[in-house]
Amino acid sequence: MRGPRQRRGPFLVMRRRFNSAVLIVPLLCAATTLTLAESGILVVHVKDVQERPIAGLQIGVKGDGGSATTGDDGKARIPLAKRTKENDWVSLQILHSPPGKDFMMVSPWDYGTFVPSFANESKNVVEITVATRGDRIALASGTVLKSLAEQVNKANAPKTADKQALSDDPKASLAAVAKQYGLTPDEVDRAIRTWKTKDPYEDGLKALYEGNYPKASAQLADSLHLREERLAAGRPADQKADQKAVADAAFFLGQSLWEEGKYRDSVTALRRSLQLRPKDTTTMNNLGLSLTEAGEYREAEPLLRQALAAREQELGPQHPDLAISLSNLAMLLKAKGDYTDAEPLDRRALAINEKAFGPDDPTVAISLNNIAGLLKAEADYGGWPSFHDCCVRYSDIGCPILAFFARVGGDAACAT
Repeated sequence: MRGPRQRRGPFLVMRRRFNSAVLIVPLLCAATTLTLAESGILVVHVKDVQERPIAGLQIGVKGDGGSATTGDDGKARIPLAKRTKENDWVSLQILHSPPGKDFMMVSPWDYGTFVPSFANESKNVVEITVATRGDRIALASGTVLKSLAEQVNKANAPKTADKQALSDDPKASLAAVAKQYGLTPDEVDRAIRTWKTKDPYEDGLKALYEGNYPKASAQLADSLHLREERLAAGRPADQKADQKAVADAAFFLGQSLWEEGKYRDSVTALRRSLQLRPKDTTTMNNLGLSLTEAGEYREAEPLLRQALAAREQELGPQHPDLAISLSNLAMLLKAKGDYTDAEPLDRRALAINEKAFGPDDPTVAISLNNIAGLLKAEADYGGWPSFHDCCVRYSDIGCPILAFFARVGGDAACAT
């Protein structure tokens, strides 16, 4: 027979509660340690255009970041550089495809992403879509077509406001992107032109590709408005994706408005894109160009200087694209009347182009003409220099520059 039930004294209850607390504290500490251990890790989920997870794909972060290989669920945990923080912009790259496969990244189309919060890993995952290189069936995917249009349009974006500069051949840009996808230019061109678009952003991309700038600007403006509304009302978990969507729409809107000659409107759009991606060199450069064309030299100069410094760090001191940035800044300084600071920039651009393309290339002729124009601008204030002064000042360049001086109106003696 069971005896009378003993009453639990307050000390016994307190002791059991204390024991429970003793058990809970280590668990909390372990959870905290686990959370801290996730800092500096970028979690990605890789899938194909049919939404199937891709296993065995090694993906990494460009620069100082690490890499990881996806598991059966398509997820990988990539170590970031020590100084990389939440909200930073990083560029991704596929390092190795699974055996027998050749994957390329389709989304993000520019291979870039914001670093999401390190907390709550299940929600803060970067989604990546890949396709097999040369897969023509993938052209039926809206995701692939959007990526193709985005990449070709960006390749065709203005690089300089210099009216004398050689424009990039749109066919060359198309061929470069098509080659990356393992397709022919005709296949890509036909796919984009027959693309059944679904929203204003896709409509705008297609119109921009086709050179219908008024339609592109109208559609991309609608898209930007809708994406801004979504960003303002969106969930925290979607914030990074929404920010990228706004930045993309603003960038291509700025490009289309530039093509229309609406430079001040282009400034507004590109300024918004750069606000969300402050380290994007292309946006920085294009905003500087739009500001230059709009006559806003004071605001344009630091942007073009930043773009120049970023490109030199990224590409090295002898890359032809660096010559374009040098010429852009020189053109701005000449517009301001700062010929002293413009001249060494034009000289350096000339040296890079001569080394890259040879002395008889049209790009070199344009660089020479820029220097001749610089001299003419100076002459408008102080008269043409003597032949002796020309030879001394430009002895490192030689006779070709003297001939250019004569073409733009210099004294015949200067070009003797």
